[in-house]
Amino acid sequence: MRFWNRLRDRVQRKQLDADLDEELRFHEAMLERELGPDAARRRLGNRTALREEVGTMWSFTWIEELLRDLRYGVRSLARTPAFTAVALLTIGLGIGANTAIFSVV
Repeated sequence: MRFWNRLRDRVQRKQLDADLDEELRFHEAMLERELGPDAARRRLGNRTALREEVGTMWSFTWIEELLRDLRYGVRSLARTPAFTAVALLTIGLGIGANTAIFSVV
């Protein structure tokens, strides 16, 4: 059940972000009435940190981190095409040599 809720939340992320912003504004307004604007912001805390903390509850953090790392890797390899070609050629030769040796054995 939890898996499906997180998957649904991932698809509806923009709506959830808008709802969260509205709720944070509401709570800040209520605190401003009680305490004043500066004290309300201090009591509520860092809005960005709150959003990130709630966002980790809504999603598959490890999948998002994996995708972010893969995008970074592809960007890094795209910046150095010569290194990418040599690395791919080396991996291909290594796999081919392993296959040939085990075929003979």
